[in-house]
Amino acid sequence: MSKEPNDELEDLFDIEKMSKEVKKVKRRSISKTSVIIIGIVLLILAGVLGYLYISNKVASDKARKQAENHVAFVTTINEFYKYPNTILQTSTEISDNNRKVEISEVNFKLLKDRFIPFTTATMSLDSDGIGSGYPTIEINLEEKEKDGEKYKVGINDLTTGNRLADYYHPLKKYSSMKQDLKKLSEFPKNTYLEMAISFDKAYSSLEVEKMLPNNLKPTFFWLDGYDLSIDDMPSPLNEQLYGYDNPNTNLENKFWTNPIEDEQDYIKQMKLSNFTFYSNGSISQDGTVYGSGKSVYKVLKTKSDKGEKLVIGISIVATKEELQQLANVNYIRASSVGVISNAVDAANYYEQTGEIN
Repeated sequence: MSKEPNDELEDLFDIEKMSKEVKKVKRRSISKTSVIIIGIVLLILAGVLGYLYISNKVASDKARKQAENHVAFVTTINEFYKYPNTILQTSTEISDNNRKVEISEVNFKLLKDRFIPFTTATMSLDSDGIGSGYPTIEINLEEKEKDGEKYKVGINDLTTGNRLADYYHPLKKYSSMKQDLKKLSEFPKNTYLEMAISFDKAYSSLEVEKMLPNNLKPTFFWLDGYDLSIDDMPSPLNEQLYGYDNPNTNLENKFWTNPIEDEQDYIKQMKLSNFTFYSNGSISQDGTVYGSGKSVYKVLKTKSDKGEKLVIGISIVATKEELQQLANVNYIRASSVGVISNAVDAANYYEQTGEIN
């Protein structure tokens, strides 16, 4: 049965029905809008998370690269400019959400078969390398006092002999110079002493080995890479030196792995290192000199080309009984004991003599 026209008009203007239809449309509209908003939020969230992931990975990669570069830097430097008789150990840790690099460096003295912790250094780098640069070295020493005088001894359990051995250039005048070879009776028995030997003039490494008794071998050769016209050197040198290791024992060969044969090989390898070393201790990869200083490579090369000898000092690790053979030789200008390997005897040495070294 068909509707009358009036019924159709009533259906058309049925307010209740229209309200229901409007609500349906609104619900559909809200649902679509919600879906769109959720989609947009998810896209934004995915974009932010993706950005953070990529940013964090880039920062992490940069931080790791900084760590690798620094380790390579100090390892290369340590082949040419180092504390005698030392082994450098490095470790790195990435922290602060992969944006910070903590680098630890420990130098061990190797005295024959004995490892003695000698120096420690820590530094922090961000992923952009800010804060980079070689840190200040702190020797593992503590200060003691006796009869009003202060002196320092090693704090490590293995030794109280963590002293810095002094080296003296043959052409410089000093107010005083150590002559520890004359004081061997004061040192402990049955221990290894690290003895710094400063020569009266420059020699070749071959001459040095022939001059020494057969049972005494240099563990380190100190080279004359200094230009005395600009290098003042009013005090003895007792930190890093330009020179190279000379391994003799199995352990020394195991840990001193850079195979520098002699002073000529040292010059050659320094040139190939891609670093520029300066006589004032500064080091650069871009040729920039910080303060006064002259290229150690150029100084050594010039002297070598002129036929000049280059070895001005050595380090020897031996007992005091073995070192006694050098007590009266005329080619030694100065001698200075560094690390002593025995804790008890070394402690007695300090306490009994009260000397400040």
